[in-house]
Amino acid sequence: VRRLVRAGRTGRAAGRGFYGHGLGRQRAQIEAVVEGPGTATPLRVVGPGAARFAELDAGGGVVLYACGGAATDRDVEAVADLAAAGRVAVDSSDARWLDDLPVGAAWLRLHRGPAGVLAEVVDDAEAGLVRPGWVDGVVGALGAGSVRVPAVAGLVGDRLRHTLVNEATVLVEEGLAVPGDVDLALRLGMGHPRGPFEVLAEVGAVYVRDSLLAMARSSGDPRYRASSLLRRRAAAQVRGAAARA
Repeated sequence: VRRLVRAGRTGRAAGRGFYGHGLGRQRAQIEAVVEGPGTATPLRVVGPGAARFAELDAGGGVVLYACGGAATDRDVEAVADLAAAGRVAVDSSDARWLDDLPVGAAWLRLHRGPAGVLAEVVDDAEAGLVRPGWVDGVVGALGAGSVRVPAVAGLVGDRLRHTLVNEATVLVEEGLAVPGDVDLALRLGMGHPRGPFEVLAEVGAVYVRDSLLAMARSSGDPRYRASSLLRRRAAAQVRGAAARA
């Protein structure tokens, strides 16, 4: 930050900061990459994470398979069976689908935020995973905007968000800050809609831990190693769920 300030990169007013603001207004930049929703297709929503979009379940011919976290063997088998019977779109950011997505299936990741739903849709010719035309109907049913992303570990949204949460837990674990201050700094200093610990509270430590484990397994990159505090919180979440069961 000090280097940026010394270089005159002090933010939006100067036209330069962490990002180049001189390339156009933020809304215009977003509109350049986000595609609007198409005509809605009736969906059937299934899978461990189906409750997130249960209101969209209209018993349609296209299946949205919502993973509840990291992809399991059971998820892969279920999606293979669904793909053999018709059209299926998988909601997940786990890079396991790079190898295990059935031919003809769509791979996307759905993010719900204050502005609605945003769909990351994998469109990667290098990986042989080209966005099917019918996925526009899935995006339309969600009323979502969509962006095309390559088939990389964590895709884009979860990779950025979960690594940020992980780094935030390191700050707290090392005694450099408390969770509330980290959230405040990211909201007010960086313009994030939610702080990392607010994200963690929303999605759960188990989900973030498993997402990082999947990214580390796929990429071999040590930056995705889950922190000790995150692993401990995930363990507490699992034990709490077991005690309530």
